[in-house]
Amino acid sequence: MDNKFNHLTTEQSNLIILKALCILEEKKYSQLANWPFEDISIDDIFNQIQYIYSDSVIKDKFIKFCLSHIEKKKQYSVIEGMFNLIALFEDLERYEDCIVLKNIKDSILLDLQRVI
Repeated sequence: MDNKFNHLTTEQSNLIILKALCILEEKKYSQLANWPFEDISIDDIFNQIQYIYSDSVIKDKFIKFCLSHIEKKKQYSVIEGMFNLIALFEDLERYEDCIVLKNIKDSILLDLQRVI
């Protein structure tokens, strides 16, 4: 399986996932028929999030990266995008994948409470 993120640094991968989640913030993207990316599939996004989730150091860096974005932009589009991505996976009945996504989202929200 070709992973589109293999040739990228952790920072580059984090930026792509963050930007994708920010785009997914719009409610219309909670349906697969409206997937906004031509060159990145829902599985590409999930596989990278799964990779982030599986390594505690990488996960911590990603969470800090997201928190930094939220603090700097003063907007929560990354969280809204995560909610819509979870809705997509629920519609696809990929419930085990939802657990991974929810854990990442919850980690961001918990750390966000400490920052605010």
